[in-house]
Amino acid sequence: MSDNNIQGRKFLVSRSDDEGTTLLTIGGVQSRNFTVDNNVADNTNSATQGDYTENCWTGYSAVSASLSGVVDLRKAADTATFYELLEKGTSGNRQDFLNFADGNGFEAEGEFVITSINQSADQQGFINFEMNVQSAEDVLITVTPPVPTP
Repeated sequence: MSDNNIQGRKFLVSRSDDEGTTLLTIGGVQSRNFTVDNNVADNTNSATQGDYTENCWTGYSAVSASLSGVVDLRKAADTATFYELLEKGTSGNRQDFLNFADGNGFEAEGEFVITSINQSADQQGFINFEMNVQSAEDVLITVTPPVPTP
């Protein structure tokens, strides 16, 4: 995690040019919605006799996320990273390696397609952003339960 002043939000979104080895903070997330869709494949066809069946082993998984948050304009690195993401989201190649971490044990990372991204400047010194992403390949999701303090 960065020393970003929006770290107090805990949930940060980062991007990487090297498949996650070096994470560059984009900003803090105010609200988010993650959906993991584990579709199953229908293994019947019009010639199949009997009941409809599904095969859970031949399905696919997709992760989608909707996020809104803030970028601190006083942090040049975060601002530059956001504008790199904005450029990716509005170019021909809308795919980027993203990492989402809440500081409490939840982390998701992988290649995502940026399906929508927008920005506004509602408050001086900050950029408010909203973005929707869809997984472009397998996404690694880890959840480490916090250790209770006695």
